[in-house]
Amino acid sequence: MNVPVIFLSIFQTLSSTLTIIEVIIAIGFLIFIHELGHFLLAKLTGVRVEIFSLGFGPRLFGIKKGETEYRASLIPLGGYVKMAGENPGEQTGQPYEFTSKPVGIRALIVVAGVVAHAIGAVLPVRAALERRLGRELDALAAGCTAALAAGGHPGKSVNFRNFFVNLRKLSQDIRHPSAQHLLN
Repeated sequence: MNVPVIFLSIFQTLSSTLTIIEVIIAIGFLIFIHELGHFLLAKLTGVRVEIFSLGFGPRLFGIKKGETEYRASLIPLGGYVKMAGENPGEQTGQPYEFTSKPVGIRALIVVAGVVAHAIGAVLPVRAALERRLGRELDALAAGCTAALAAGGHPGKSVNFRNFFVNLRKLSQDIRHPSAQHLLN
């Protein structure tokens, strides 16, 4: 075998390996954003999160902080958020359990993963456009479901600097006892 051919073969193998690793990292990032959406909304609405895992299968490593164990698991092509009382037979009727929350709250937690993807897609594009154009582009948020939930309405420009403040206020309003009848 010719020496350059050996190097070419090694380079091609290494290139394929790097591509696979890059794909796993990209998928891992998307999974992280998705699971983060579920996690944050569960926490904001008072649902206890027992495990936040990137990956499936056996636990590789992790740390427990408060009531939540944050872990990385063996198979990197997935992830999950384990909430208290979400599985049949685990319910004890505690107010912090997923199934103890009104249907509207549970639906918001379930949809939060997809909303996180939408926000995760808008924010980097917006940041790049702001840097490139040197001005704010608040119109990107007009009509967005997440913006509507944060106090906007179609045709109104929503400033993303205030978006998370509004989202936090919304979660507090939802948890208020006077609003519970709206979500049942």
